[in-house]
Amino acid sequence: MPQASEIPRGEIHCLNCGAQAKTGGAGWDIASVLIALILLVCFFFPGVIYILWRGSRRVCRNCGNTNIIVGKARKPGDRGVLILAAVAIVVVLICLLSG
Repeated sequence: MPQASEIPRGEIHCLNCGAQAKTGGAGWDIASVLIALILLVCFFFPGVIYILWRGSRRVCRNCGNTNIIVGKARKPGDRGVLILAAVAIVVVLICLLSG
């Protein structure tokens, strides 16, 4: 099994099918789009969180499995900064709306 440092940056190694290819995000099928739209219309903030979560998932382009090794993965704090920004936006909007 290859280590993350052995896989070129921006590529993944699938532990399911063994493919090594460019990083692929989770596909937006019709169900995912409908869930995002319903959440955005009815519950705006959970919709934003769902879209951020859905966009951060990585899958194998060959078999669609999420059991992968990402080559030279991002720094651990990168995703945390994104989540922190989303929470900060939510808090500011709640404060503005509550008056």
